[in-house]
Amino acid sequence: MLSQFPLNQVEAFVSCAGLGGMSECAAAAFSKQLCTLSTGLSVGVSQLLCSLVVLSKVESLSQLASRSLYSTVVQLVSHFPRAMLATVLVPVLSDPRKAGTSQCELIRRVVREVLTTEQCQELISGVLATASKPPDSGCDDEMLWTEEQLACLQCLIEAKVQLTSAQCVDLVSCLRQQAVRQTKNLKFAKFFLAVVQKQSAQLSEHAAVVREAAEANATFLKKPILAAIKKLDR
Repeated sequence: MLSQFPLNQVEAFVSCAGLGGMSECAAAAFSKQLCTLSTGLSVGVSQLLCSLVVLSKVESLSQLASRSLYSTVVQLVSHFPRAMLATVLVPVLSDPRKAGTSQCELIRRVVREVLTTEQCQELISGVLATASKPPDSGCDDEMLWTEEQLACLQCLIEAKVQLTSAQCVDLVSCLRQQAVRQTKNLKFAKFFLAVVQKQSAQLSEHAAVVREAAEANATFLKKPILAAIKKLDR
């Protein structure tokens, strides 16, 4: 039925039906039915429904996701990958205020067990595009990557993604912004090293800027990072 109506009518229906307040078990059952319509839903409707079914549940996690919630997320990612990336995975992982330990553990599992390489690239691209923009409030700390986010980002970098030129520009911009404020953060240093090692071909034209960012690092990984950057010039 939902596939036969425009987005504004679907929005009105789900608002009246109170679908946003579903329990995890009800959400799992609804998702199972929703996935049978995967080829008939518009992009807007699929994004609306994916957001409605799981976004608030993921954002409110205070402990590891239940088996039911994880299964629902996996099911939706498998049938509506772009909708889930756009409305759940990218928004949560991009925001330090939302990406807590439980949220990032869930996303890491999805990255390792469900997402394709191309989908991993879409996820990290969305996060980088968000992080490379100046914060609206003017507070740099709002966009400072947490250790939980860094663990997820490193997992994505190690998923053999090959960033495009435009994505590399965003990545280098993020490294510059983060490096001066994460000088003693070992998780950031590990991420920095993984980036240089895994994306060496794409970063070669940005070697000078990446080296400048690495100079701010104050951990024992500074030397290996600079050694890896040196290879970019060869």
